[in-house]
Amino acid sequence: MIRTSLKIASRTSELALYQTNAVISELHLHYPDLLIELVPVKTKGDKDQHTALQDLGQTGIFTKALDDCILSGTTDLGVHSFKDYPTVLPEGLELLAVLPRDGYYDAFIPGDNTLDLNDQLTILSGSPRRKAQWLRKYPNHQFQNLRGNMNTRLAKIKNSGGGIVSAPGLERLDLLPSNATLLKWMIPAPAQGVIAVIGRKSKTLKELLSPLSHQETYRKNTIERDFMSGVEAGCASPLGALVTTQGDNWYFQGILLSEDGKKQVLIQTLVNPKYWKTAGTNFAKELLENGGKQIMQEIKAKQPLDVLCLKEITLKERQWSLSMGLKLHDINVLTLLPEPFYVAKSLFFIVGSSFGAQQLLPKVNELPEHGFCIGNKAFEILKKSEYNGVLKL
Repeated sequence: MIRTSLKIASRTSELALYQTNAVISELHLHYPDLLIELVPVKTKGDKDQHTALQDLGQTGIFTKALDDCILSGTTDLGVHSFKDYPTVLPEGLELLAVLPRDGYYDAFIPGDNTLDLNDQLTILSGSPRRKAQWLRKYPNHQFQNLRGNMNTRLAKIKNSGGGIVSAPGLERLDLLPSNATLLKWMIPAPAQGVIAVIGRKSKTLKELLSPLSHQETYRKNTIERDFMSGVEAGCASPLGALVTTQGDNWYFQGILLSEDGKKQVLIQTLVNPKYWKTAGTNFAKELLENGGKQIMQEIKAKQPLDVLCLKEITLKERQWSLSMGLKLHDINVLTLLPEPFYVAKSLFFIVGSSFGAQQLLPKVNELPEHGFCIGNKAFEILKKSEYNGVLKL
């Protein structure tokens, strides 16, 4: 079947629209007559510009809304910054293309040019990875969270001691300041700087997108993302990974640090490209066996408890729960026509209605071990289901 038209979902930020239009331009190079509609979508990460990303409490805060558009049939594809996309794809979706990587470095942008890095500065960054690596080099500095679009971030950085951001995004928008320094010593996030296209599992779509996909970038990113997955590190973990070319071989760098940067486990080694399918998992095992497991345990012990909620969480509710050591994961199922959703990893879940309990029935095998029901009807529905965990009323 030959496709004559496509609908592509995109976040509404300037960078996301730029990247989606880059994909559209590539598609038109190969298919000049293909009709393509860009569908702008607001994600949770776009709506909440205050909470730190690691505290927002949803897997794929920048990606889920686009995935839902594809699964519901509203769009055919979604364009993402690959570093933001979860390592486990939702059922029914697949990675259709990875564009060539055009950069991956982090960049330091000084705020007040009269300040010296030896001073006790306050640095802006929302990334635990950047924070930990920077503190290892500059332990006298402090950090504050940095959220917002590119222009907002740059404005905030100008009024601070400086900030750390991803260079490729700023370079694409021609916004990287002339006084910025590329941090070549800092190991980036897995797949940083890479544009990915996600879509429904479809032979037709796979063939359509194949001319856009860069196999070397895909294989290097597979090593980086498998490494992250093997360590079980998410956006709250100070983990970096990078695969570059060195002669006929590839060169892998993987790092995991404590939040304050005082502890680290670093792997730097050559890797034969033919082992790209297994290298990342093997490097993760090596890191965990050499001190990484202890660091991960310490990181997880400090993180708030995960709670699954069957309602959309307001900013006030999220901040209130975080003050009590709880991170709320919300699933919006309270609609007349239930939307596709997947269950986030949590320690327990709370069901507030019989309708919510009904929507969970296809997912009972994915639910946490402990659950709480508000109301007898919700309790009875799940009690009669195949849920094998501990349920309390």
